[in-house]
Amino acid sequence: MLGKGIFKKKQNTDLKESFEHLQREISEATRFVRQIEEGNLEATFNEDATGELSESLVRMRDHIKKINAEENQRNWITTGLAKFADILRNTDQDDGSTIYDTIVSNLVKYMGANQGGLFSLNDDNENDIFIEMLSCYAYDRKKFDEKKILVGEGMVGQVYLEGKTTYLKVVPEHYINITSGLGKATPKNILIVPLKINDKVYGVLELASFNLFEEYQINFVEKLGENIASAISNTKNIIKTKELLESSQMQSEMLRAQEEEMRQNMEELQATQEQMERKQNDVEKLNDKLSKNEDILKKALEKAKEKEKDIITKNAEIEAREAAITKKLSEVEFYQTEAVSKKEELEKITKKLESNQQILVKANMKSKEVQTDLKKQLLEKETKIKELEQQLKEKA
Repeated sequence: MLGKGIFKKKQNTDLKESFEHLQREISEATRFVRQIEEGNLEATFNEDATGELSESLVRMRDHIKKINAEENQRNWITTGLAKFADILRNTDQDDGSTIYDTIVSNLVKYMGANQGGLFSLNDDNENDIFIEMLSCYAYDRKKFDEKKILVGEGMVGQVYLEGKTTYLKVVPEHYINITSGLGKATPKNILIVPLKINDKVYGVLELASFNLFEEYQINFVEKLGENIASAISNTKNIIKTKELLESSQMQSEMLRAQEEEMRQNMEELQATQEQMERKQNDVEKLNDKLSKNEDILKKALEKAKEKEKDIITKNAEIEAREAAITKKLSEVEFYQTEAVSKKEELEKITKKLESNQQILVKANMKSKEVQTDLKKQLLEKETKIKELEQQLKEKA
């Protein structure tokens, strides 16, 4: 009987302890749930509050915590993509340096990284194709580094060639140094992401940090890479179009200058043609005048020929008269020979008159002089002949 009383008392004590434990667990669970409701996902149970209920609530907290973390990551990615969409939309893409610097500086800050670099393919010269650094940013300052990397060379060149993201948690010594006011240090993490659209790589983005890059951050950079690739493509197209437009404008100006030069040449040519036409008209007038002068010369030549005939006739008469006296006086033969010589001279002068107007005029003048001389000579000869006849009469 006593044993039964002791057993019953112990059973009541166990029930009381179980009830008290259950009350504590329910109270702790209530406190825990309220903290979860208030957004404290780091809430914990007291060590003495253990049981199936507490374990279930902890699993629930961890699940909510995971969902919340995933939601925060999605919001972070969505916010980042929207932020950079605004940056790309509102930044002037006519100036490549401005858009590239803006992208890198904002991305380094948003990722919590320490340094970033943006690279793109330079294929302006088909004989010298390489990857060039478009922008570099570190510790809130733009860096003026210049890099020239061959395709497939180094990590950046390899990522460009393969088109796959590379995440280095073990960075080779001297691969990259981050310089701050505290000195130089090698980053612990390097993220190199290809910037591509439809498997076509337009560039490479390199981020360096002392902290780890989470998977969702890497996914964000890869998604953002499409927008940056599009910006690089658009910027290059704009710059190329601008260069082509400037080249076209220069060619248009050169063409206008050539057209103006051609117009001036045409005006000069037209003026030259008009001058040639005037000269042609002058030549035609001169030809008409020469033709008229030629007619005058022909008539003068005909008159000269008629006079020549008269002279020849008179010479013949003189020769006939001299022939009668030749046998008697040698002096008469001399004058007759001289008259023949003058006749030949006159014929030569007459032929020269037929060649051109000037010569003909001179010949005509010469002919007149010769005629005058001949007349004088004829008069002299007639006088001498009369004197000879008088002498002959006197001798007879």
